[in-house]
Amino acid sequence: SNDGTTDLLLDKYATAPPGPTTTIPTLQVVRLTHNTNGGAGQPSNIGMDSCSEYTDYVMFADGDDYMEADAVETMLAHAETFNSDVVMADF
Repeated sequence: SNDGTTDLLLDKYATAPPGPTTTIPTLQVVRLTHNTNGGAGQPSNIGMDSCSEYTDYVMFADGDDYMEADAVETMLAHAETFNSDVVMADF
């Protein structure tokens, strides 16, 4: 879900097949929604509502966040090892 932006960057990724031509080769967009700007929480809430029936895990990252290459793998391992409902990190 975007937050009212008009740059259409998400549209580019939503229609691009995963592969070496995209800057995020493993990105697979299930559903893209366009919304008016409803504040910082609205896109996250829409995303959680949209994916909850498809997955057990949800991850949020902002455009200015940096994660190590193994961050998702590490957090997933911790969630499964400790049967955690929430995993947070400050990578």
